[in-house]
Amino acid sequence: ALKNLESGRIRRILTAQGRHRPFYYVELEVSGNLERKLQISEDGTLLGRVESIRKSELPRCVQSAVTEFLVEGARFDTADHVYTSESEEFHVELDLGDDLDLHLFLDETGALLRQHEVGDF
Repeated sequence: ALKNLESGRIRRILTAQGRHRPFYYVELEVSGNLERKLQISEDGTLLGRVESIRKSELPRCVQSAVTEFLVEGARFDTADHVYTSESEEFHVELDLGDDLDLHLFLDETGALLRQHEVGDF
């Protein structure tokens, strides 16, 4: 599964137990502070991929949806592009200040799937 991916430096490989079978969790540094995380089955099948991306790399419709949450004092923190065999999502974290983050989960059209606030203690 790793040979078909663009170059990067492997940070770590872990073995984890899924619901029905073990899998490998691989972290790659792909460029600067960006990273890619992979879940790979025992037989080498790519189960899922998470790529950290810059705000400018979000699709325009996702950027527009996120802008609605950037109220006074809030700022963009991080974004991940999440791929599985069933779906594609964008996970965006906004810093709301006062040790509070807002996590947004959006589909590729910018539709909000779910959200939750997290204390940043």
